[in-house]
Amino acid sequence: MNENYKIHIANETERCEAYNLALQVFQNGNSNESKYISWFKKSEPDEVIVIKHNHTVIGCIRIAPIQILYDNEKYNVSNLTSICISPEHQGKKLSSSLINFTLKHCASKFDLGLVIARRSVDYYYLKFGFTSISTYDRLILKNSIQDSIVANTIELKDYHSYDFFNSIKMYEKSYCKCNGYVIRSHKNWVDIQKVLESNSPFHLKWITSNKILLGYIIYQNNSPIEFSISDSGISHTQIKSLIHLHDNSLILPISSNHSLYPLIKNIDFTISKRNCSYGGHMVVRYNDNNFTPNTLKDSLRHEFNINELDQL
Repeated sequence: MNENYKIHIANETERCEAYNLALQVFQNGNSNESKYISWFKKSEPDEVIVIKHNHTVIGCIRIAPIQILYDNEKYNVSNLTSICISPEHQGKKLSSSLINFTLKHCASKFDLGLVIARRSVDYYYLKFGFTSISTYDRLILKNSIQDSIVANTIELKDYHSYDFFNSIKMYEKSYCKCNGYVIRSHKNWVDIQKVLESNSPFHLKWITSNKILLGYIIYQNNSPIEFSISDSGISHTQIKSLIHLHDNSLILPISSNHSLYPLIKNIDFTISKRNCSYGGHMVVRYNDNNFTPNTLKDSLRHEFNINELDQL
């Protein structure tokens, strides 16, 4: 790499430059509150690696740490996001230098690295040791014609912050047996709360019946991305009512170990595989002792329960 290019961890001024660069590359300069929060308002700011040319930031990677549970073991994961090079500096192999620097930087702190690759360039990350895990379970619940006229026994109520931390226990109950689920710290939940209270595409609805809280659904725009139920559970009739509120077809991106599955035995459902909407989730091992290649390719491929909120 030319000596005029320097790679290092960003200071606060360089973080602002990197943020503006990422907006230009990915969003034509248009910001949104959830992105701003993820860069500047997290409880614990993410590290940003930058590459500079003549004192100007021309490339960056943001490292958003998460923790996952796999086979009852905890693994620290570096979610590498906002990977970009300024258009006028592309084609000079700078992204390879930036990624290699970042992977070496992360190797002493994390077990795995994660990227979300656009479909057109996901092959690019193979040379850095990344493996595709872009296929996920999708549960499709449907009502029959008879069920479609079932009386509504539940309501979907708007999010209120004073109820928010009820969701922590529900999330852990619902996802704790799902391999590859994200273990959210208190700080993670505080950051999610900030996003839900902002002008973002994410919103939460409480599932209630007779003023009893049964669970919640988090949507990205109009698509459910997270579904959790309370200790009191949810009945067969209430599930049908919930499906009815979603035009008699409810699609949930949850794996077969989710706590909802034992409750849907007498409901019309199918399980399909969904592809990541943004090309593909890909992982790299920083320490070969954690996973064997076969584990990465076979087991993790279908059981990495990370949704868009955990990638902010």
